[in-house]
Amino acid sequence: MHESETLDQRNRRTVAVRQRFCTAILAYLDGWYYDSARKVITMSTVSLKMSEELLSRLAAAALRRGVSRSAVVREALESYLDSNGGGKGTASHRAADLIGSVEGPRDLSHNPEHMKGFGR
Repeated sequence: MHESETLDQRNRRTVAVRQRFCTAILAYLDGWYYDSARKVITMSTVSLKMSEELLSRLAAAALRRGVSRSAVVREALESYLDSNGGGKGTASHRAADLIGSVEGPRDLSHNPEHMKGFGR
């Protein structure tokens, strides 16, 4: 106890620490996790098969970074989905590098004149 701290202040601080500890234990036991903003999120369990070599590489990456194998898999999957069409953003945002790369009429997508004879 600090010299200037009253017994009541010490008790309140002790209760707060115990509450945080109990919340963390219950969260762990119930399958809750914290995201990067320290917000509690729930996770589902997924089982997958992989070669011994891939498992070894996964374990090494987790050890190197000081995180769990699950964290490495989650980050890799998020990265893969974000870069392969499963990510966030509109279709035009994802195709931004292609827009304007083709020669032709500027109103091709909405002018019916360009569709005459198409499909015959």
